[in-house]
Amino acid sequence: MPENASVSPKQSRLLTLLLQGSSIVDAAKTCKINECTAHRWLKQPAVQQERERRQAALREAEQQAIERILMSGYALMHERVKALNELAELLHGEVFDEEKRWLPDVKSVGTGPTAERVDLIRFNSDLISEYRATFTDLAAELGHRIKKQSLEHTGKDGKPIQTQQVEIYKVRLPDNGRDSTEG
Repeated sequence: MPENASVSPKQSRLLTLLLQGSSIVDAAKTCKINECTAHRWLKQPAVQQERERRQAALREAEQQAIERILMSGYALMHERVKALNELAELLHGEVFDEEKRWLPDVKSVGTGPTAERVDLIRFNSDLISEYRATFTDLAAELGHRIKKQSLEHTGKDGKPIQTQQVEIYKVRLPDNGRDSTEG
């Protein structure tokens, strides 16, 4: 950021500190000036102009960084879908591999010296859950699954809505002796 020539180095330092989040009191102390001087400088048109220029430059840099982040990697839907597809392929191989679908397990029956080891084979339900969850994520990412939302109306304190029957009467006011055809 090229600096405004009409702003002194101390004024420039003050602006830098303020834009970095320092309070006026702290920035003035760091610049070795009085707080009143800092306030006076901030009212000067050249300092205000320089502050606005720097703020605009920071906003522009921030916007560019946000756009760069939102336009790359997993922020892009097709990248997320690609990664989910790769995960689904990996899990697909695991699901159809007998050694991954059925896991060896060991249990102990009894206690102490009479305890016996029992070898078991356990179904890998976590693998199947992850496999299915990948498809759920893919469908959600592509907008193919929409959760149904229901809206329920209730009265006060969750009780049924109270209704009252209201009778409306039409009252005809006297026309005070005027003929209704007169304007």
